[in-house]
Amino acid sequence: MNRRICVAVLFIINCFISACHAQPVVPTERSIKNFEAFTKLYGYIKYFHPSDEAQLIDWDRFAVYGMKKVEQSENSAQLQKNLLELFLPIAPSLKIYAKGDLIDFDVSDVSPKDTAGLRKVYWQHNGVYLGNVNNVYQSARVNTVSEKPDNSFGSISQVLSPGDLKGKKIKIKAFVKAEVIGVSNSGHLWLRVDLPNNKMGFFDNMDSRPIKANTWTEYEISGEVAPDAERIVFGCFLSGRGKVWVDEFRLFSEENGDWKEVSIKDPDFEKNKPGDKQLVWGSSYENYTMEISEAEKYKGSRSLLISRSPEVKMQEKIFDREPGICEWISKDLSSELTCSFPVSLYADENGTLPHSSKTKLDEPIQNINSNSGSPLSANDKYLRLADICIAWNIFQHFYPYFDIVKTDWLAVLPDYLAKAYKDMDEYEFHNVLRELVAQLKDGHGGVYFDKDNKYSYPGIILDEAEGKIVIARILDSNITEIAPGDEIYEIDNVPIEEKIESLSRFISYATPQWKFSRLNFELLRGSKDSEVELTIERSDGSTKKVSLKRRSDALGQTSRDWYAEKRPRDIEDIKDGIIYVNLDKASIGLIDSNMTKIAEAKGVVFDLRGYPNSNHDILRHLTDTPIRSAYFHITDVIYPDRNNSAEIDTSSRWLMEPLLPRIKGKVIFLVNGNAISYAESVIGIVEAYKLGTIIGQPTAGTNGNVNPFNLPGGYNVTWTGMNVVKHDGSPHHGIGIIPDILVNRTVKGIREGRDEYLEKAIEVIESAK
Repeated sequence: MNRRICVAVLFIINCFISACHAQPVVPTERSIKNFEAFTKLYGYIKYFHPSDEAQLIDWDRFAVYGMKKVEQSENSAQLQKNLLELFLPIAPSLKIYAKGDLIDFDVSDVSPKDTAGLRKVYWQHNGVYLGNVNNVYQSARVNTVSEKPDNSFGSISQVLSPGDLKGKKIKIKAFVKAEVIGVSNSGHLWLRVDLPNNKMGFFDNMDSRPIKANTWTEYEISGEVAPDAERIVFGCFLSGRGKVWVDEFRLFSEENGDWKEVSIKDPDFEKNKPGDKQLVWGSSYENYTMEISEAEKYKGSRSLLISRSPEVKMQEKIFDREPGICEWISKDLSSELTCSFPVSLYADENGTLPHSSKTKLDEPIQNINSNSGSPLSANDKYLRLADICIAWNIFQHFYPYFDIVKTDWLAVLPDYLAKAYKDMDEYEFHNVLRELVAQLKDGHGGVYFDKDNKYSYPGIILDEAEGKIVIARILDSNITEIAPGDEIYEIDNVPIEEKIESLSRFISYATPQWKFSRLNFELLRGSKDSEVELTIERSDGSTKKVSLKRRSDALGQTSRDWYAEKRPRDIEDIKDGIIYVNLDKASIGLIDSNMTKIAEAKGVVFDLRGYPNSNHDILRHLTDTPIRSAYFHITDVIYPDRNNSAEIDTSSRWLMEPLLPRIKGKVIFLVNGNAISYAESVIGIVEAYKLGTIIGQPTAGTNGNVNPFNLPGGYNVTWTGMNVVKHDGSPHHGIGIIPDILVNRTVKGIREGRDEYLEKAIEVIESAK
């Protein structure tokens, strides 16, 4: 063949291949329908079908396996068949049928003629319990022998002197197998680097990616040993109850791009024999059993087993309302299929009726473990689809603010299933999840990925003034080429308006003021020691480009005074007879020790432009009668889709009795868009009982306890699990607390280093009669 022709053909082939690779992976309309149907049925059975069998599966892995199984269903009949194969072993009474068909339900399937001695089993959710034992939310499968969750753990560990590992990357690897049931119980590897003065460097305990797989799987953690590290600590632990086996534990350090194994004691757990009381590894295990196991091992003849037996009790109801006896409900899964299932069942001494045969249940459990991947990673398409399924259902059934935010959550589902289906890595998917949660318009909403290390910042703080994004303060004395009041036009050559628009879709916010509070972090964050380039306009109208190195992490910025304005000391006499109290920093002990002076002052300025330091008892010195917080509503749920919700629980309200001495002077509270949640509880009481004059900008408009949960792949999701309304019953979400006196920061004030909020507070106090 002519050489030129050959080259031309190769060029055409390469262009064709490149074009093919450039085509995005798009799911078929049929696949999205299949995924939607599975997602909806997943939530109905997981949270509302009370069968014993449904408590025995790993629901995370079931979601991955289910997405794989339903994808290729070519029509509704095949989808129906696949869904029944998936769910019947764990929900024996489930029925799936063509939408519009009339189905006769045989009550005897779930209700025998003789019900004497049988228990009625059903789900109750007060909010929803997602594994945090210290949270206020509860879920109960009533009248079952249930495990009592707790936050204890049993751990094995080794301690190393860092030696020549200082400044290097290290990683631990081990094979782990878990036998745990329930969201509170899991296995974990952990790695920690200790610094001088009891400070902690790198730390990872797999909290966002707990080990639950009942198969031997290799897991790893990697991190960096700080140059001033004093020791390295690592190990494995069981959180809660159940069993965790560990074997083939290894430690590595990075040497010129390669990983070199570092010697540790008894990495294979072969030195101890079964029954030995003193292990080579150190252990911390009150109420836990640590033993060498020969029955289970990944390699060699032994492994180490950490175990704790469940503490069981008969689960009582958590509120009065309950479904009817063997009550059935019907729900559409798609435009083609409907499902029906009971939300209450009878149970005998062998469990809920009807019983599913053990062989029918063993097979899907085995398939789930062998076909869902180990460990779970969002580099896998089906894991991404599963994460959308899991998260979407939690919000669909339990998010309390859809009536306010007006998001069409049903329409969100197919869009984000399609997004998750596209070819992407786990970092890109992190942003997909952030976009999903942003649809909640919830100031507490967020998604945090354990591999995301882009949380470093240059030593500056931004603010919004007169519609401009300006540099408000400079925390790093090494930064001399810019000044407070300089307006930012571009970040890394992207116009600031475009940058804000692109980042805003990842931010969940109920109000514009909270959006900017989050943007203050998002606009400048990046990898440690990376550079960000700013195009700024100076006070004289000239423009320049400056490059700043990201040296501080978010915690470091906070500890170095993360405020847009320069504040006085935590408690300070700022003018004759006027005392300033920074509620973001001042402890209640410090406040109490200064209370006599505060009570006698002509005026007091309480600064709440942020988050209180557990010092809300200060409000008790502002009242002669008992005061209460706003209404914290936790919905009692027994039916899916937020339909026919039971009565609202309001038992979480604070009751605060008066406390002497009474503060006598003029009282001012400063607030802005940084005040969220707990801060809004405090300032809401001030608003309702008129305990002082509120000055500044509206607060974030988001209150109520966060109810975090983990998604497979290493993602942690935060959201608001309760509905908080104001004292008069009007909405708080999306509104916040509106100040009595609005104050806007100005570019001129920022350039002059003035705190215009505080100036207005002093003016109001001095003008008071």
